[in-house]
Amino acid sequence: MTRDLNLSGRRKSLLIEDQEWMHLFDQRANFKIKHFSAKLKKMVEERDNIEKQIDDLKRNKKKDMQMIIVMSQKANEEGDEAALQKMTEMQNAINHSNRQLEQLEGQQQNLLEKIEDTNRKLLEITVDFAYKEIKKMEEDLQKAQEEMDYLKNRLNDTINKKYSLEEDKSRMYKWVHSFLGSDETDKLDKDYLEEE
Repeated sequence: MTRDLNLSGRRKSLLIEDQEWMHLFDQRANFKIKHFSAKLKKMVEERDNIEKQIDDLKRNKKKDMQMIIVMSQKANEEGDEAALQKMTEMQNAINHSNRQLEQLEGQQQNLLEKIEDTNRKLLEITVDFAYKEIKKMEEDLQKAQEEMDYLKNRLNDTINKKYSLEEDKSRMYKWVHSFLGSDETDKLDKDYLEEE
């Protein structure tokens, strides 16, 4: 039973990048958590790839713009026709880069929304799973506490029995010793209590 969670004002980091989440749920994850986690990882890889492409395009565009400035100076100051041709090529390259950037940024925005939705779904599934696990753990803790109480009572009973036996042994020995005397008790100690 998953619920819509109110996460307003909460940090929205990716669960698959959260060390505590990975520690708690990576090994004990159910099928749904594994499925959405893998889906999210794939989307993050795709996002990183798009971001790299965008960075590369921006870097190339900047170089092209710097080249236009250089070619513009050559064309204006020296009347260099080849520089004019190169400026046109650079302008076309910049226009192409702009179209690619616009397309990639659209893909990036779409992917970021999908990542956020998938991360939210993974969070909802994880919270549902966590509460089921917490309930099981509470039951196991209750059983463990009952077993500990049982063992503690047994230990207390055993300790009491030991003290009672020690006291009875001591009293009995004192009685024999006081009734028979130390000489006779020493002889009987050798006969009954010392190992052969």
